[in-house]
Amino acid sequence: MLAQREYKRRHDNVARYVHWRLCEKYKLDRTNKWYDHKPEGVVENVNYKMLVDAMIQCDKKIEARKSDIVLEDKKRS
Repeated sequence: MLAQREYKRRHDNVARYVHWRLCEKYKLDRTNKWYDHKPEGVVENVNYKMLVDAMIQCDKKIEARKSDIVLEDKKRS
């Protein structure tokens, strides 16, 4: 049980760092330090929209359809 909790904590920290770096790259709001960053469900600007832990709508029933991070380029949509 302890190992599962530690695995989840590490996974969440990696996802937080990746989210923070993507926010930097695509000019989205973020904190100065990655370890202070708390990803919100939706972050967007004029050009990009980033979703965290969002359910993806599919035509068929898929159990694992909740992604960690989705980045949408609004210009290409």
